[in-house]
Amino acid sequence: LADKLSMIAIHNTEYKELEEVRKRGIERARKFSWQKMARETLKVYESCVGL
Repeated sequence: LADKLSMIAIHNTEYKELEEVRKRGIERARKFSWQKMARETLKVYESCVGL
């Protein structure tokens, strides 16, 4: 019984950690967009040609 309870506790802890990592990943992904990447790329190109 103790082993099963330990396994359940470990599983719950791992699940909580996984959920936290997933949540942070989604929040980070929201910081990126095709529009933003296009603007940043254009800035790099413009700085290379001196605009």
